[in-house]
Amino acid sequence: MKTNFLYFRENGREVFTYASGNQEFTINGDDNWDLDVAADTEVKVTVTDVSAGTDHVIPNNGKSFATNVITIAAASSNGFDLAAGDIVTIELIPTEGTEAAFRADKLISIHSNSDTATEVTFAASNGNTSDDTVVLTHPDNDGAEFKIIADYFYQLCNANRTKGGDVITVWDKQNGVIGRGLEKAGVTKMVLAIA
Repeated sequence: MKTNFLYFRENGREVFTYASGNQEFTINGDDNWDLDVAADTEVKVTVTDVSAGTDHVIPNNGKSFATNVITIAAASSNGFDLAAGDIVTIELIPTEGTEAAFRADKLISIHSNSDTATEVTFAASNGNTSDDTVVLTHPDNDGAEFKIIADYFYQLCNANRTKGGDVITVWDKQNGVIGRGLEKAGVTKMVLAIA
C-alpha cells in the first residue's frame, strides 16, 4: 500500500541586526518559536559580518543561554566581536524531536485538548507503546478551528498518490510553508512529542 508522509518542523528562527552594547539577544517569543529553547546547544548562531561579507557560526563554547537570552562571547573566548550592522541569526537545530514525517496511514485521532489546542495523534513511529503527537495552538472560535483542522487531515490522509507515497509539508513555518487548512484555522504554533 502506498501512503503519504506528513512532514512537521517546529518553528525556531529569529534574525537580529546588532546596534551596540552587550552581545545579548532575547529569543523564545511566540511569533518566532514553537517551543521554548532551554540551552544554547539547541540553537545554531550565525553572525554575518557585514563589513567583510562573511558568515561565522559560533561554536557552543562561544555562546551561552540564560532566561531566554543568548549571549555571544567575545572573539577571544571563541565568540565574535560584533560591529554595528552585523546580522545575528539564531535558529533551532533540527533534531528528531523538532521535526518528523509521520505516515498518514498511522493517524489515530484528532481531538481537542482545550478551546485553543488540537492534538493530532499517530501510532508510535519507533514501536513504543506511547503515541507520537502534534499539538496545534489556535484561536478559540467556538470549535470552528477544530473542524477545519480535522477536515484538513482527512483530505491529507485520503489524497490520491499514483506514483507512491509523497511527503506533504503540513507545518514548516520557518520556511514559510503552512498547510492551507492550518492557515485557515489560524494555527499559530505546533509542538511535536515523539514517543
